Amino acid sequence: FFLEQCILYFAENDTQGVRPTIVWEAMKAVLRGKIISKQSHRKKMIGIEREKLELDLKNAEKQHKQIRTPRTSALLEINPDKSEAIFCNVPSWIREETLRKLGIQEQSKKIKYLGISITRNIDKLFHRNYMDLYQQIKGDLEYWKEKKFSLLGKIMVIKMKVLPRILFLYQQIPLKMRIQKKITQKPSAQGGWGMPNLVFYFQATVIRRRRTISFPLAAREGGIMEAEETNVLPAHPQSLSLDGTKWGSLPLHASQNSTHKVKRASDLERLESSLNPKTK
Repeated sequence: FFLEQCILYFAENDTQGVRPTIVWEAMKAVLRGKIISKQSHRKKMIGIEREKLELDLKNAEKQHKQIRTPRTSALLEINPDKSEAIFCNVPSWIREETLRKLGIQEQSKKIKYLGISITRNIDKLFHRNYMDLYQQIKGDLEYWKEKKFSLLGKIMVIKMKVLPRILFLYQQIPLKMRIQKKITQKPSAQGGWGMPNLVFYFQATVIRRRRTISFPLAAREGGIMEAEETNVLPAHPQSLSLDGTKWGSLPLHASQNSTHKVKRASDLERLESSLNPKTK
């Protein structure tokens, strides 16, 4: 904080030709004012946060009294004796006051809410949820291994008993990558992980198929390639693309009574290598 304020002070004020003692005294006054302003703002925010917590506690106490009162309507009633609470970054006096007024139990390790184990420490969410689910699925697979299921039956078991649990957990607690995707796909020589890009594989496969259909009689040796339209060409070349997108300006087939002239075979080789970097 002090370093930032000093840099800001010298950036906004011209100190050339001024004695160092005068600069020092002026900077001390500015820093003193900044410190007082920051401390007062901090105390104000603490007071606002405390008022919010006290108001939430009062509202919770009112709701608790309403829950304790007997009801004649068929509504869902909460049982405070079986309810649990976990406190994260809460002062001790608020925790004690909440437990005393609401009469609920405190759970120090974890609580389960909608199938998700919530822990006080965020770093333990992965171990408490994903690892426990992994052990459960592993035990189920060991049990189902002894059953005589057909191949279709095994697929249905995975679809009904394994995938829903995994997908639900992934939706509630998503695991995000802590590194950019493009860095993982860079070669190892450039500081990446060298992971393949499946989009490039898909595009290279489609382009190779297009080239085979568009130039069935073209010789790849000797430079210039020429190919005339044949009957094997599809009516709509874009039908070769599974996603319906257009890539580049490479002609797919010759127009009627015309001839293709592609520069050199190296052009297609360069295009192929750019779209399929891991196969060479």
